[in-house]
Parts: sequence; C-alpha cells; structure tokens
Amino acid sequence: MTAEVQVWPTPEAFLANLGAIDEVRGCIIHGMAHTWLARPDAFRPGTPLLTATIGGEVAAAALQAGTGKVVFSLGPAEAILALARWWEETGRRPRAVVVPEAARAALETLWRTFPTFESTLYALRSPPAPSAAPGELRRARMEEAGWLIEWITAFHSDAKLPDDPKPKILVESKLAAGHLFVWEDVVPRAIAALAGPTPRSVRINTVYTPATFRRHGYASAAVSALARQELESGRAVVQLFADRGLAHTNRMYRKIGFEPVADFADLELGAKPLPPARD
Repeated sequence: MTAEVQVWPTPEAFLANLGAIDEVRGCIIHGMAHTWLARPDAFRPGTPLLTATIGGEVAAAALQAGTGKVVFSLGPAEAILALARWWEETGRRPRAVVVPEAARAALETLWRTFPTFESTLYALRSPPAPSAAPGELRRARMEEAGWLIEWITAFHSDAKLPDDPKPKILVESKLAAGHLFVWEDVVPRAIAALAGPTPRSVRINTVYTPATFRRHGYASAAVSALARQELESGRAVVQLFADRGLAHTNRMYRKIGFEPVADFADLELGAKPLPPARD
C-alpha cells in the first residue's frame, strides 16, 4: 500500500496529527515540536513537518531541525522512504538524517549515506531504586558555567559526536532552563541533563564523568536520580540514547531499568542521489 505524505504548517497542527506516533515512537520529534510551542520565536515558518499515512493511519513522521538535519520517527520502511522522497523531490535534500536502523537499508536505495553515530533508544516508565553511590543530585548553578563548559567540551570529544556542540551556548541554555544537573559527593563528580521535555516525556542526555572520578557509580547515580525525579513529578516515560559501541554504558542503563526500544543511525548524505534502479 502506498504511503501518502502530508505537510503541516505549524508545530500545533503537526502534534495534533501525529496519531500513533507517540513520545516513544517519535522521541526527538515530540521534544522538538513542544520546544517550538514553548518558544515560538525559535520556529521558522516553512520548516518541514511531515507525516506519512498508510491506509489512512499515520505510520511515520519526520521534521527538519534548525541545524538542517532531518529526524525520522519509528515506522515502517515504506513510510520513512516516502518521507525521504518528499525531501528529495522538493529539492530540499538534507545534509544529515537520524533514522531507525530498521529503515536504513530502504533509505539507502535513495541516498548515498555515511554513518557518523549509531545508538540505541531506551525508555523507562517506573522510578528506579536509589543508587548506593555516595552523594546527591542537585541542579547546576549559573556561576558554575566555566567548569561545566570544560566538562561538556570533554564529553563531546570523548563521545566523538558528529556535530559541533557549541558548548558555551549549550551550557548557558541548559542552565537558563534548569535542565543541567550535578551529582555531588563533596565536589562535583558527574553531570546529566534533560532535553526535549513534553507534558508526558523527557530525554536524559549529556551524561558525563571525568576520568578521575570514573568507576564509582556516579554517572549511574546521576541518571537514576534524575529519571526518578522526572517520573515522580508526573512524566509517563524518560528516554535516552546510548552509543551502541559502548557496552558498559548500555549495561549501566539496563541495570537502572531502562529497556531498549530501537536502534537508530545518524547518517551524513553524499553530494548526489543514487541513480535510479535499472531492470
């Protein structure tokens, strides 16, 4: 059955028409759309906000972030390919995408791609037990911006993230929003942050412990406490992405209680589309 693509003019209309693409199937998408609702000045009219329906039901969704990267929800490969074709056929081919691993092969029938990051999406719906690590979680303070910028710069370097994170802007925005947290045991030992909050969900990201303080459970304690805080405050689900190449990190999240949802791939696109298939 053919997938039909619909373009929505505003975040409000987009969110109202996502159908079965909930906060888990459309993790980043919901977070970004709700951010635009909270900050209308950050939304550029004309930003592509797309859904693909199959048999009258929404099967997948996608949007284009301010960086130019296109983010796809979970969904069947034919729906995601239909969304990708819209970008190609309208002359708006993106420079990079985030796509479910299960739809990657279908996408690569249209575009030449180069993987930059491979991750697993995890979800947690019940508050985890308190960590045994010494210390406590607290909100980061504005006057700590200096060392927080250093830590987040080191985090992006260690994680080999594909994008320039602009750590000063990142830290200042998270501090202003109250979304950056410190696990402190006499002195700061680890950090973790919130991203993409919606009324029902939020993501945890930027989890980092300097090498000097590792192997004491500080990062696990920070994530556990932050997830518990958000779930006990009324969120239905807390999510995070983990680098598939870091076995110890994935074990840590599973031990806390996070359950794997799906694998994703960050892909850069080549300069030219693939030639059409020939019989």
